[in-house]
Amino acid sequence: MMAAGASAFTAFNSPGGIGAVLASVGVDLASLRGADLNTVIEAIARAFTPDNADDAKIEEALRAALDEVLRDDPDFNVETFQGFDDDTYVNLVAAFIESCVLQQILSEAGPGWDRADDAVQQQARENALRETIRAEVGHHLQPLVNRGITSMSRDQLTMAQVAIVAGVLRSWEANDG
Repeated sequence: MMAAGASAFTAFNSPGGIGAVLASVGVDLASLRGADLNTVIEAIARAFTPDNADDAKIEEALRAALDEVLRDDPDFNVETFQGFDDDTYVNLVAAFIESCVLQQILSEAGPGWDRADDAVQQQARENALRETIRAEVGHHLQPLVNRGITSMSRDQLTMAQVAIVAGVLRSWEANDG
């Protein structure tokens, strides 16, 4: 999952930007002209989702991260893929890792996770888990931001994300798991 995320994130910072990378992997950019953000997010997520056993999880994590970050970014231009700055990049990496960690925890917890009395209580539990994950990801991501995460290569970013996920899961297991 981390390698797919790193491929997508480094594409945003590549010399030609995300548009050039999408075109190089066969995405018809002309078909995206005038498209809404959801359609563009779907195209980006599909373009960077490998064909493997985790493809559905990867695509969902990429879609969720892109939606969370780009929906509220007034500078991101759906037509040209421009307006993507360092803060947006860091927020996208964080949102992707948060989604991956949440999927991992819920997958490991299995049916035992859904033991609330009602849907409202279950949603409150999931929201609390999301906030814990967000705080932990932020804690583990900050040293990489300080060292220049936006200039990392794909392989460096993959290794960094794996380390962040491991750190978050260790914290989760030590405190709540």
